[in-house]
Amino acid sequence: MGGINVSEPLAELLTRKAPAVSERVDNELLPKWLRQRGVDMSVLKRGA
Repeated sequence: MGGINVSEPLAELLTRKAPAVSERVDNELLPKWLRQRGVDMSVLKRGA
């Protein structure tokens, strides 16, 4: 795990936005990326 140096106001902004970004990645971007690479999401969901 790495780290970045940011100002306190930027750190607060990133912390506030993180849940929405995470939700978009989980529900929109990652599934799209996997489909583009021919990964069947149903196979991944069965393993969970």
